[in-house]
Order: sequence, then C-alpha cells, then structure tokens
Amino acid sequence: MTIAAAADVLQATNRLINATFTFVEEYPERATRELRAAVAEYKALVDDYTAELAEPERSTCRRCEHPILRLADDGWIHETGERGCRAASFSRLGGRWDDSLDRSWVAAPEKS
Repeated sequence: MTIAAAADVLQATNRLINATFTFVEEYPERATRELRAAVAEYKALVDDYTAELAEPERSTCRRCEHPILRLADDGWIHETGERGCRAASFSRLGGRWDDSLDRSWVAAPEKS
C-alpha cells in the first residue's frame, strides 16, 4: 500500500464519520438504509487496504544491510519508515547519523 493510499483510507474514514453524524441529525428516518450502503462501501475499501498492509514483502537492503520492506507498489523503505539509508540510520541510532552511508543510497533489495 502506498502512503497516499493509506492517507486515502484515513480520509475516507473521517468523511464517513462526519457524514454519519450529519446525516443522522438531519434525516433520522432515512439514516438506516443509506448509512448501511455507505458503511458497506467504506468497509470494503478499508478491508482491501488492510489486506495489503498485513503482509509486506521483506528483504535486506543491499546498501546498508538493514531490514527493508515493501508495501504494495510504494517501493522499498527501511523498517524505521525512511526510504534513505542514512535517514534510517538517524532513527536506528537514536539521533545520530551513520556518516559511512552515502546520502544518495535508498532502500533496495539484494539483486537476484
């Protein structure tokens, strides 16, 4: 799952919650039928994205040799959440940079 897709899920969930409260207040007699349809639509969307997040592909970075993962088609990232090897070192080392890592290196699996 891409970062954008995850953001879409959160936005959809937020819209559903806001729409639910507004709709129930304005049209209590119609709420049940129309809300069921909306909830079913958003539930399917969330289920699809949740399934994608459940099992990311895992590997070891060929540049820095730390664990990386890929969520759907979003490319590879380090387990710390960063794409760049040096940026990931900052998270891993508690606020210190690993200066031995080139700034241009990004998460990439070993070549087959």
